[in-house]
Amino acid sequence: MSVHEILSSEVIKRHGNPDWYRLESERGSVALLTEQAQMRALRLYMRYLNKESRDRIEAMLAAKVQRGVRSDAGERLARQRDVAGKAANP
Repeated sequence: MSVHEILSSEVIKRHGNPDWYRLESERGSVALLTEQAQMRALRLYMRYLNKESRDRIEAMLAAKVQRGVRSDAGERLARQRDVAGKAANP
């Protein structure tokens, strides 16, 4: 099973099953606390995956900006060299 399938299964187990709430309400306190801990863990894991995704996007954007800066800086440096060369050889 992929991570996506596991997460989908966990979400559907809770929110896609109307009987889940009834079954949970019939369980004991320890079982409910365990379920609460599992739900918190799932929420934290989803936040972690979201942060990783944002970090990857940020890294890709930074690389794209860097390529643009290098290209622009290269063009400007070439123009400066050309002007300096013309000034040195009037």
